[in-house]
Amino acid sequence: MASTVSMVTDMAINSTTEAPAVTAADWLLIRSVYFYLMGIVVPLGLFCNALALAVFIRSPTLRRTVTGHFLMALAIADLIFLLGDFLRWLNPSMKDFNIGLDFMHTSSGACQFTHFLRYFGRFASSWITVAIAVQRFLTVVRALEVARISTVPRVRVVLLTIVVTALVLNLFPFWTMGSREWGGRVICAYLETGDYHTWNTVVMRVGSLLIPAAAIFVLTGIIVGDLVKVRKIRRHNLRAVQNAEVERQLSGMLVAVALAFLCLRLPYVTAYYLNTFKSQMFRHDSVLFYRIYCIAKITDVIATFNHAANFFLYCLVGSTFRRHFKQVCQQKNTRMSRGGHRDITMTSSLKTTVALREQNSTRLLPNRLSRNQDQAILAKNDQEERFA
Repeated sequence: MASTVSMVTDMAINSTTEAPAVTAADWLLIRSVYFYLMGIVVPLGLFCNALALAVFIRSPTLRRTVTGHFLMALAIADLIFLLGDFLRWLNPSMKDFNIGLDFMHTSSGACQFTHFLRYFGRFASSWITVAIAVQRFLTVVRALEVARISTVPRVRVVLLTIVVTALVLNLFPFWTMGSREWGGRVICAYLETGDYHTWNTVVMRVGSLLIPAAAIFVLTGIIVGDLVKVRKIRRHNLRAVQNAEVERQLSGMLVAVALAFLCLRLPYVTAYYLNTFKSQMFRHDSVLFYRIYCIAKITDVIATFNHAANFFLYCLVGSTFRRHFKQVCQQKNTRMSRGGHRDITMTSSLKTTVALREQNSTRLLPNRLSRNQDQAILAKNDQEERFA
């Protein structure tokens, strides 16, 4: 955060009154970059989280662990957030990026539901990551008691609490947002400025960004600092657990998720507050404000990528996850090959049946011809006898 503030301050010092003004083309450029980058990151995140969720669901070894519960819940929360972001991306408010879909702008219900998905998913994802950091913190400070403290029923209670809290606190778009006219067109925007900014400040800025980032920063720092000291104790404790190797691999995945949260979201938290309070922090300078806006948009893309990056972290850190992922892919290939073999078998059987029928009909054809000839001869004889 200090480095970002220093960089922006240097921008303010170096900017002079002779600096060229920011043109409409400059604003269009950064918005275009933001639009197309989000068009890559959001669908990628939807695919990767769905793939990770499928691996956890199809792998009982991963699904039944404490860590597996956390990671499954995190994948679902990220999917919900990215789904809302994808709906918003399909309905851009800028005329330059209109792709022909305006259901979010023309329908207040679609507008409210889309933003509810985004706010709910981001809030739940942030606090599930906090719960992951807390669970790892307990593993460090209570290494000999973590198996008793951190159990699947307790994890389910924690996740249910997070979901209910996120659901209640993020219902505010249903009465503060909707479709309204702006600039000669109907767009999805907030209706009650005061209520929306109050809820958005408390829930999104503080509840989803500031507090989770601070908590994860402190907890992860303690975990990384004490990880070497407690490694022997933790290994000794894990030997008593039946799935010790699985827990060890999943623990590394949890730490990687927490570190990725800090590295990918903390710059956005800093840039977000700089962009929000730039008028109070710096003198008016269009070039400086434009640069802050650019930093905020780029870090927003990076923070969104955090919701898509967990699958790659699982594959990079967790050999257990990689093994189960390969098993899922092999099962799919086996089913496809079985289906193809079944089709080939049915086709060959059908061909054999048709050939046998043709062969039998060929054999019966001479008999049928001889019978017809005999009948013709008898009929001819009868006819001759009648005329005789």
